[in-house]
Amino acid sequence: MKSGKHDWRCFVRKPYDSSSALPAQAARAVCDLLIRGGESVLDPCCGSGSLLLHAAVLGARVTGHDINKKMVGATNKNLAHFGFGRAVTLADATETTGDYDIVLANLPYGNMSAVSPERSAQMVTNIVGRAPRGVLITTRDVSRDIEQAGAIIRQVIRLAKFSVTRLIFVYGMAP
Repeated sequence: MKSGKHDWRCFVRKPYDSSSALPAQAARAVCDLLIRGGESVLDPCCGSGSLLLHAAVLGARVTGHDINKKMVGATNKNLAHFGFGRAVTLADATETTGDYDIVLANLPYGNMSAVSPERSAQMVTNIVGRAPRGVLITTRDVSRDIEQAGAIIRQVIRLAKFSVTRLIFVYGMAP
């Protein structure tokens, strides 16, 4: 399964999933916005790895982090299941380091998330600084946080599914 533009449906039934995972078709569409192949991609809140799987199949070199040890294990198992190397480690998105070409992040939200607006702002500030372009997905407006981190919002896409509306912020750093 390594590299190549495989159909997004191959990841609909990944071995490990979570209720807040981005649907496979949406994850692929997000990756298609920025990935051409060969880029280094960071997902600092990778959950079960939906974005990382699609980025990897499009030819990106992926790195993921999550604060939840179970999610780190789940994502590494998902990557291995589809023929990709284990690329995820336990880390806090507010402390992630390194430089990447692209950031893809589906920020924590929902009933199981205890992320305050202040902590979310800290995550956004750190995440945006890791790459010159990226996508942040969340259920709240983080446009001010993105702009305060020095980035320009290129596009905001609304994605509604049942009672949840995700905001997909596509950004790039100011020239």
